[in-house]
Amino acid sequence: MCLCEVLLLIFFVILHIFLTKTKVLETEMGKAQILSRTLFFTRGKEHGMKKESSFQASLIRKLKNRFPDCVVLKTDPNYIQGFPDLLILHGENWAALECKREIGASRQPNQDYYICRLGKMGYASFVYPENEKEVLNGIQQAFQSGGAARLSEPE
Repeated sequence: MCLCEVLLLIFFVILHIFLTKTKVLETEMGKAQILSRTLFFTRGKEHGMKKESSFQASLIRKLKNRFPDCVVLKTDPNYIQGFPDLLILHGENWAALECKREIGASRQPNQDYYICRLGKMGYASFVYPENEKEVLNGIQQAFQSGGAARLSEPE
């Protein structure tokens, strides 16, 4: 293998590492911005790119802290398509939450239907980092008032 081939191989290895360690994101202004994947989280704070599973785990911890006697169930997405991700049982009350990693995240078929249907029976809402505090307060109010429904309207 000649020096040119070795240098070319090294270049492609470095390029591959760079492309797997960075991500091109579209900013609000439409300009491309390159961010290292390691910059998405700083000291545990989210920077708009938190995965839904990470947000969901954080939300479950907050629910258990706020409602110590509650039971939080993660539903099976393969059983009923569109059924909310979490079911929170607390005394005689319950809430259903569909977690999204951000406010504009896409919705799967039937998610709006189940949030509306369950909202007529109890508390049901889409929840994302931008409305998390509002939803937690809404659940608390619903649990205190005996389960009055409050849901976020489908967009």
